[in-house]
Amino acid sequence: MLLARKILSLIILILVVFIRNSALGQEKGSLEGAKGTVNAVAFSANGEWVATGDCYQKVIVWDVRSKMIITTFTSNSFCKTSVAFSPDSQLLAASSIDKTVRLWKTGSWKERAIFQGPNSFTALAFSHDGKTLAAGTWEGKIPNNGTGLVKLWDTRSLREINGWKCHSNYLTAIAFSPYDRTVATASMDHTAKLWRGSTGKERFTLPGNGREKLSLGFSFDGKLLAIGTAFGEVELWDVDSGKQLSTLHVEGFGITQVEFLPSGKILAVAGDRDLQLWNVQTRKLERVLEGHRTTIRSLALSPDGHTMATGGDGLGEIKLWDLGQ
Repeated sequence: MLLARKILSLIILILVVFIRNSALGQEKGSLEGAKGTVNAVAFSANGEWVATGDCYQKVIVWDVRSKMIITTFTSNSFCKTSVAFSPDSQLLAASSIDKTVRLWKTGSWKERAIFQGPNSFTALAFSHDGKTLAAGTWEGKIPNNGTGLVKLWDTRSLREINGWKCHSNYLTAIAFSPYDRTVATASMDHTAKLWRGSTGKERFTLPGNGREKLSLGFSFDGKLLAIGTAFGEVELWDVDSGKQLSTLHVEGFGITQVEFLPSGKILAVAGDRDLQLWNVQTRKLERVLEGHRTTIRSLALSPDGHTMATGGDGLGEIKLWDLGQ
């Protein structure tokens, strides 16, 4: 009888672990049509569209339900570096190495504006109210010896409204806080920084472990900032105090993307061919989602928090994952 109870308890434990892991994610499909490296992916806030930017001169928009391509924007630029929808899903923005940020009206998919910069734009983001678009570029002859710049545009007047020098190397990522106008930037100069978006005044420099910063993301409540480094670490920072709270040691070389899930407890981390889900409270790896043949270069979370899209390196792979949230 005792042995039977132990066996039953073991079976229940195995089932609980299986159900928990299944709930934390599994592959649910893919989007076909991109080529080369998928540098950027974004969901619209209305949940209807997914946009990607690749290294074959294309921004592609898919219908989420049918997984069919709605429209494709092609230019003479080789690589698109970032894409983003405005919070009201009315605008789509894409940055490129051709020194431009382009803005389209969703639905009609007509081009609204082309913003110029001194050099390639490497990252972009909308403010939480959608009134401001920020993008990162650089001044100088080559990126590694250049000065990082942030440029801001008003999405209604389509005029540049602010800009400032921010790093001693080019920007790798930029993000707005989900609740105010705080702007976070990451750079190859081994630092990330927090700025007052209305003035361009620096709030904090976040040096961390002295590694190059490749990616960053705010938690949904705006209290935490996760920063992915070039040597397989994710730094967790308190936004109010500018103090580092902890570090996640992730397998893989560079952490190309990070994104919090709505609960605030789980952080999605891309650093190799696998998508990893980490518990930021326990600092433990909860689940590894396998399926990409090459390094994951981009990721995005659907507005309902149920689906994550990831883009791969070199093969045009775009995968959709059921997160079971």
